[in-house]
Amino acid sequence: MNEFELTPDPYLLESMRAVGYSFETAVADVIDNSVAAGAGTIHLLTSGSGQPRVSIFDDGAGMDRETAVTAMKLAARSPSETRKESDLGRFGLGLKTASLSQCRRLTVASKQGGHLTILRWDLDHVISTGRWLVIELDAHELCSLHGHELLDDAESGTLVCWDELDLLLRTEGSSQADFDAAVTRVRDHCSLVFHRFVTGDDARKINMTVNGVGFSAFDPFLRRNRSTDARSENLKLDGTVLPVVAYTLPFIGKLSASERKLALAPGGFRDSQGFYIYRAARLVVWGTWFRLNPKSELGKLARVRVDVPNALDHLWVLDIKKSSATPPRELREALKKLSAQFIEPSTRVQKFRGRREKDPSGDTRVWNVIVDRHGFRYEVNREHPVIRTFGETLDSAQLRRMEALIEVMEQSFPVVDAHNRLGEDAVLVEPADKVTTAVTNAANLRPLFADTHPDDATFISMIEALEPYCHIDGFRAALTAALAV
Repeated sequence: MNEFELTPDPYLLESMRAVGYSFETAVADVIDNSVAAGAGTIHLLTSGSGQPRVSIFDDGAGMDRETAVTAMKLAARSPSETRKESDLGRFGLGLKTASLSQCRRLTVASKQGGHLTILRWDLDHVISTGRWLVIELDAHELCSLHGHELLDDAESGTLVCWDELDLLLRTEGSSQADFDAAVTRVRDHCSLVFHRFVTGDDARKINMTVNGVGFSAFDPFLRRNRSTDARSENLKLDGTVLPVVAYTLPFIGKLSASERKLALAPGGFRDSQGFYIYRAARLVVWGTWFRLNPKSELGKLARVRVDVPNALDHLWVLDIKKSSATPPRELREALKKLSAQFIEPSTRVQKFRGRREKDPSGDTRVWNVIVDRHGFRYEVNREHPVIRTFGETLDSAQLRRMEALIEVMEQSFPVVDAHNRLGEDAVLVEPADKVTTAVTNAANLRPLFADTHPDDATFISMIEALEPYCHIDGFRAALTAALAV
């Protein structure tokens, strides 16, 4: 058997650029290194004019020359190597593949113990020389790097610089507005992925900024809303306990505009349902049931947080970009069973939305749902006390006209339009003063029930159990006061 060495082709680095990073996942991957370095502050800097430039600075431990050289090597660490619990790395590829997926020139400057090391991968230089040559810059060349002032002032830390962003310009556009829009998307992505570090939620709190403006943390679980429901479980995998918390968000119509924005992962509420997998407090995968259960409109308020230590990476099939993971077979059945249970509370919230089910027969509802083997339809509940009592005051001709009117309403019920709007997370706008409007309507109905409910107290008890009045907080007290006048 003969053996011989094959020198890597210089064009291999070009090929590696097509790993599949987006701008935002590439930035997040570099920030992972800053978190692992123990940084207390991480700054993302972008150019405001001229050629687009991106720099990421952290005040972490920094690297000596030997460590920096190792960091610039491809696959510098084995994925099976034991790591610290806080280490967000995996393959030893992230810094290089993430950076070169966006730029042609990657420069890493790091300071430790008063010593500065500056190393650069330049794709054009590699191709022109036909050799995998890393360029080492002199200390006085630091001032040519975007954001060098931050490293100048720091006792230790690292500055990662991207120049000649050719692929970014190709995918996003060449104008400053295009670049600024891409940076905004990066900010939103990192605000979600690193939200536990931004808030210090079971993680070391880190000050993260974009061009000096701090990240606002997205909270996909809306835990500050008192109506958010939480349920905890523990799963075991390979002798390790995985904490699982299932959250059911309040009905969308009860959320403020700011809460809806905070809760949204990209894609809207329906696409945001499912498991949220955290690795060392960093969000890796979100908005998926891993095909264990289908996504549904009724389940869109269900979100399940699962914390996975990096010691189990080999079981979760984590990819290079740390943007996808597949649960191991021994965990899939447990997750499938739990996911069905976790979806059920969301289904209840979506179906009933605060309705008081005072009467199991449903005769207090205005609309009935009729289900048969062909599907479903809505029809007006003729036994609703207001409709029935009003009908009893009509003669036969008037009653026929009322029935024709109701049938027109039933046949034109905008169910498809309502479904489309709710599917886009549109919020139903209610009257500005819902209580006053409801009280006025109820007071106008008072004479209709003069014979069956002669006193105000029995009338109020009857009507507050009916739709739409049973949904309105403060209705009984307001109607009592209005009828007493």
